[in-house]
Amino acid sequence: MPESTEARLHERFSVLGPVQLLWADKQGTEKRVQGTLRDVSERGLQIETAEPVEVGLRLRVESPKFEPVEGAQVRHCRQKAGKWRIGVWLEQRLAWSRAPQWTASEEAEDKRTRTIIDRFGKAVQLPVR
Repeated sequence: MPESTEARLHERFSVLGPVQLLWADKQGTEKRVQGTLRDVSERGLQIETAEPVEVGLRLRVESPKFEPVEGAQVRHCRQKAGKWRIGVWLEQRLAWSRAPQWTASEEAEDKRTRTIIDRFGKAVQLPVR
């Protein structure tokens, strides 16, 4: 069996939810892009958008899933199936619980969720894939 080529330092959690990326351009005009949060880890986010975002850009990330995050940086932006997948590195860690709790979803017994605790102590339910 081949060894995994996964080079990530932190476990990723699959999640779907709305997200906004905000930054100021060189003229100081505020720019905003709507997207969908695809996964999270302690130091990163994967976001899907309808338009590309410049690699290296420093931005603010807002989502109902967590408190606003300042000091994020676009690490990659790749087109996939007509949309853009954006990898965002977080300057400050998102503090997830080290021992997630497994609970049965109310929708169906075979659908589980993982409870994680964000850096502000807020419990967040994430679907398990």
